[in-house]
Amino acid sequence: MEVLFLRHGHPEFDGRTYPDHFAMPLSERGRLEAVHCVEAVERFAPNAVLSSDFRRAQETAVIAASGVDVSVQLRAELRERVFYSLAGKSFGTILSEHGPSAKLLLDGNSDNFDLPGEETYAHAKQRVFAFAANLRENFGGLRLLVVSHGGPHAWLVGASLGVDLRGVRSFNLRTAHFSRFMVTERGVALDAMNLPPEGVLH
Repeated sequence: MEVLFLRHGHPEFDGRTYPDHFAMPLSERGRLEAVHCVEAVERFAPNAVLSSDFRRAQETAVIAASGVDVSVQLRAELRERVFYSLAGKSFGTILSEHGPSAKLLLDGNSDNFDLPGEETYAHAKQRVFAFAANLRENFGGLRLLVVSHGGPHAWLVGASLGVDLRGVRSFNLRTAHFSRFMVTERGVALDAMNLPPEGVLH
């Protein structure tokens, strides 16, 4: 089965405060990016659209899939790995409380940062891998559009290549760009990555 993975559009983020990831919306730029994805999604013609339940992904999915007669299904398994206890704290406060180890997190790389009581890197990867493992059973034969985040994308790319990309940001998926995966009985294979909307074919 073919899975088209779309990273959400650019979010509305002040860059100074750790956000509430459930509430953080798309920016004006992000909404325009999602609009530019509409024709690509129409060309792909998905039978189902699955989205992270974080607002920026939901908004992207609804806009990008507005040209197809398919409802958006929200899936918690597709969330980014985030730290809910930090929501609303300034970056300065986070650095003072957690030291230099928080610097990578605030720069957008949470892979090597952990907090007691929050989801671990290993659990987040397993959450996404379990979702992918059940795709053929739950959606076999369908063409899927999956709208999610950079972390889940990196974990699926790593699984398809047979490597652990923890902390590696060379495989970043740009906002409102696509990757295409093939899911078979042997696992997940990466077919194409970082496609702009005009690069997505039938």
